[in-house]
Order: sequence, then structure tokens, then C-alpha cells
Amino acid sequence: MLPAEALPSTTLPPPRGALPTLPFALDEYARMSCLPDADDDLVFEARPPLGTITSRVPYLVGKPDSDRTRTRDEALMLALVDGLSPVSILVQLLGTDPEVALVTLCDLFARGLVEFY
Repeated sequence: MLPAEALPSTTLPPPRGALPTLPFALDEYARMSCLPDADDDLVFEARPPLGTITSRVPYLVGKPDSDRTRTRDEALMLALVDGLSPVSILVQLLGTDPEVALVTLCDLFARGLVEFY
């Protein structure tokens, strides 16, 4: 261990709250620095129109995994999928916000429980 006299005595800088702020508005800089650059690899995928999606008919393809607890919307959506009703009818029957119902159905599709004709 070094003796106490070997350490230089320094004064601490003032706390951040006591320092002056910059006289610049950084809103424009922040907006421009968050935009993608020309060398960024951006992939945009066009999805089918909503009318096409809601006219498709989902059907069950896999057994629901029993170790995962489901939300009320997921359980009800799985119960409503009969292979005959289009998405638009299922969204109405679910009784929640249509966006929530579509997200629920997409989540079930992503997990491999539901496919579409």
C-alpha cells in the first residue's frame, strides 16, 4: 500500500447540477442521428392488405403445449378456430379490440398452433 503522501491531492469538479448547460438545442441533432444511414441493411416486407388477411380461414395444426399458461384471449381464440370461420368473424367473436385479436392470432400462428387456408 502506498503512503498517504504519495497520493496527489486533487479537488473534485463541481456536481453536474452546478455545471452550466449547453446553449444549443439538440432536438434536430437527435432526430438526424437516429435515422438510418445509407449503408444500413434495411429490409421492408410488404404484407397483404388487411381485407385479404381477414378473409383467410385459420385452422389448428398442433396440439397446444400444456406447460404454457395462456391468456384469456389466446384460450378463447384457440376455442373459436374451427377451420370454417374467417379471421374477420373470429375477431368479432373474441369481443376485444380488433388489433388485440389480430395480434393474438398472429402469435398463435408464430408458435405453430394455427395455419391458414
